[in-house]
Amino acid sequence: MFCAKKHKLSGRLARAYIMLFIALLLILSIAVFGMAYRFLVHDQLSNIKISASMIADNILTEIHEGETLDHAGILKVQNADRYTNMFLRDEKNVIVNREYNFPMDETKLPVSAKTPQLLFQGNLLVVVHEQPIIDGGDRMGSLYMAVSLQREVDFLRLLAVLLALADAVGATVVILIGRVVSYRMLSPIQDMIDKAGLIDSHSLKERLEIPQSNDELHRLALTINGMLERVERAFEQQGEFTANASHELRTPLSILQGNVDMLMRWGHENQEVLADSIAVIGRQTAYMGALVEHLLFLARGDSAKQGLCKERFSLGELMGELYEEQTASDASHIYRRDIQADCVLYADKTMIRELLRALIDNSVKFTPEGGTITLMCGTDGDASMLAIKDTGIGMSRQHIDHVFERFYRIDKARSRAGGGMGLGLSIVDNIVKIHDGELEAQSEPGFGTTIAVRLAAG
Repeated sequence: MFCAKKHKLSGRLARAYIMLFIALLLILSIAVFGMAYRFLVHDQLSNIKISASMIADNILTEIHEGETLDHAGILKVQNADRYTNMFLRDEKNVIVNREYNFPMDETKLPVSAKTPQLLFQGNLLVVVHEQPIIDGGDRMGSLYMAVSLQREVDFLRLLAVLLALADAVGATVVILIGRVVSYRMLSPIQDMIDKAGLIDSHSLKERLEIPQSNDELHRLALTINGMLERVERAFEQQGEFTANASHELRTPLSILQGNVDMLMRWGHENQEVLADSIAVIGRQTAYMGALVEHLLFLARGDSAKQGLCKERFSLGELMGELYEEQTASDASHIYRRDIQADCVLYADKTMIRELLRALIDNSVKFTPEGGTITLMCGTDGDASMLAIKDTGIGMSRQHIDHVFERFYRIDKARSRAGGGMGLGLSIVDNIVKIHDGELEAQSEPGFGTTIAVRLAAG
């Protein structure tokens, strides 16, 4: 089996920056070389035109003094540059005089070079130009000049070598420095990896060290620490949830087991024991079934698998239906309505109904007989507000901060006796979060409780 070779991020970054730097060096070197070449060659193209014009004027002066184009000395007088060859052509373009300073094949020269031209003579780069010799409008002949660019070529070669050496030195330096710098810059990431690798379920309180620099590494460490805090809270909540769920199931299971034992001993003979045990088993079975349903609902919400079937509906009508149900089924409390007709929601109607029932059930459990429970809804800007208000026993501030936690009970004995599981308000909180709403509880001991929900309007 072949395994892919692992490359460190520091190495990849170093290679990327090294390649970029080398590419920039090469581009810069090519640009410098091109500018030098262009300057030197264009300089010679301009110089040869000026020189040819001046020498042609001098030759014309010599002709006026009686010299001829084929006279050997007429070019020797003008020969002042060892990198220049000169030829004189008569009016028929036949070379009649020549002056050599470097070897070249004159037969391969262009017949006409009215503008300066570049050409190769063997390994030699030369620039050629032809300047006509005119006297009073009559063409006497022409001066043909060939200038060797050996000096310029030698300079360009030296420049190329120097640029190559500079590139090589620069690349070597950036390779050495780049690796060290990238390693030092990214070493905090390796430290984070090592520290995070040591954190497990037994050391969730450990945190990464925060770099002093206010950069991406600083924010990364803060983000990872924040994630560890959330994981720690979730781990603790999971432990508490498991313990609470086990405790909640242990009690009805114990009751069931006790009644089964009673049935096995006396149920066949004592009809009263049989009836009582069957009734207890039925209640505890129903309790466990409801508990499991609530736990499944919360689990689906935790795993983001709780699907929403949103629709637009009247919150006032829904509260009216619940009001009619409660007044018909619960004669021990007084129910009132405070409903605005234009209160509309765009939400999962089934979930909102479950939310309202959970709030009403909570008020029923903690409101003495004859107490008042009010169903309220209204609008607040672009949001819809719903609330359940009661005149029950209320609760202190310390309980308000925890009342939406799972299995939390203010009075555990009384809640269990009333059939409470400590999950109703947790379900309310879950539904509100699924709908991106806001939940608030207000209460005072002896003055009742109001739980309000704010949701986006339809």
